[in-house]
Amino acid sequence: MADAEGLNPSGGKPPCGFESRPGHVEKALGDARVASGHPSQDRVRTARPFNDRCHTRHVFSRRAVPRRRRSGNSRRLHFRMHSMTHSRWAVLDEAVSRPVRGDVVYTIAAAVVIERSRDEVRGAVLDALNRQRPFHWVSDRGPVVRQRMIDCLIGLEVQCVGTHSDHVSVSDQEHVRRDLLTSTLLPELRAAGVDSLILEGRSNKDRYDKATFARFRADSNDVRWSYTWADKSEPLLWLADAAAGALFEYVAKGNDRWWSQLDVAGLAVLKSEGPDG
Repeated sequence: MADAEGLNPSGGKPPCGFESRPGHVEKALGDARVASGHPSQDRVRTARPFNDRCHTRHVFSRRAVPRRRRSGNSRRLHFRMHSMTHSRWAVLDEAVSRPVRGDVVYTIAAAVVIERSRDEVRGAVLDALNRQRPFHWVSDRGPVVRQRMIDCLIGLEVQCVGTHSDHVSVSDQEHVRRDLLTSTLLPELRAAGVDSLILEGRSNKDRYDKATFARFRADSNDVRWSYTWADKSEPLLWLADAAAGALFEYVAKGNDRWWSQLDVAGLAVLKSEGPDG
């Protein structure tokens, strides 16, 4: 969980023409693939130049799919049916601002991984940061380490799906989290074929998530959904922390430096509240 600070209500659209640079992530990903026994897949897809009318998206597909930008910077996950047999799993985290006159900006994001094992991704993350100490967006404020995590998301082609709610009362955070999960994020992930989710443990608050997932599974009549909790020492959670932190910087502080790189790479999906997002 990221407890971010400093708000700027005036947001902005990600700039055009930005091109991200995976850099050292290429070697980290290659080492992880060799270790996992898949050296033939040793390659990293770099971002393509952004066009203000349409952009390249490779969401859940090896082939690029040009899509026109939806209004309000909100997009749906588009994926090809032929790839539905591949494994999809996600990690989830939140970012919450400091209270301003009793209200906070609440952001929650999922990092969706396709066609890669957890061991492979875990090794790539550790190699990219070159450390064992857990990554935390708030405490790791330096641009170098943050850029490494953004590059890692891009290099691994991790789809970052997020949503947020403004002017949330501190006492209503759990209700907002439940509503954003059940009405927006979980339906989006389920439609994209994600059936396994890892969340950061929140001690005694985990029982609220258990109730939320149980209700969602019952309402969707989908028994495939599995979920588990891990602590911050799990490198897989660092991907979700970076995604949630980048989104928070964009929607709450007007800083699109990080989220725009994911957007240019076709890996950023910002959803509005509600099932029609």
